[in-house]
Amino acid sequence: MRLDVARERKKETACGDVPRRPALKGRHFTGLVRARRAGARHPSAHPDNRRMHGLHLTADLRGCANAEPAMTDLVALRALCLRAAESAGLHPVGELFHRFEPRAAAAHEGLVGAGAAAGITGVVLLAESHLAVHTWPEIGSVTLDVYVCNIGADNSERAQAALETLIEAFAPRHVERHALARGQAAVRTAA
Repeated sequence: MRLDVARERKKETACGDVPRRPALKGRHFTGLVRARRAGARHPSAHPDNRRMHGLHLTADLRGCANAEPAMTDLVALRALCLRAAESAGLHPVGELFHRFEPRAAAAHEGLVGAGAAAGITGVVLLAESHLAVHTWPEIGSVTLDVYVCNIGADNSERAQAALETLIEAFAPRHVERHALARGQAAVRTAA
């Protein structure tokens, strides 16, 4: 390309004229065009998530012992989460754990003593979906989140088992549980 043509195009783009992209050509695009001409509608025009269903479990734990290693030790929490997933028959495919630093404001409010450990947030990615844990040792609380897809197999019992393993490990005085069936509304309306 000649230098003066390149400068001219750069000037046009800088002024707000965006060069047009060439028309899309390919099997997927032309296949949709042919299907529309034949009277078919785009796949998203008929939402059908009968196959998209799963179980989303959460638990809020209060009154957990601050001395429990999984409350403040990243390695201990990671091992607990992987053990809970694997012993339930779930398949970890990745993980990420992060330990927070004690907050000055929390120490000022009397929630954390000098040198107290901070909480951890961790996620284990599962072939079936995910498991997440968040600890607050300064207030003796933990939140748990286990979600499993049920495509190809019902993993609901596995999700329950993983959640129970985690709850037992933290030995809370109070547990608030919630279960949400995901994707079920569309099943009822589509049938």
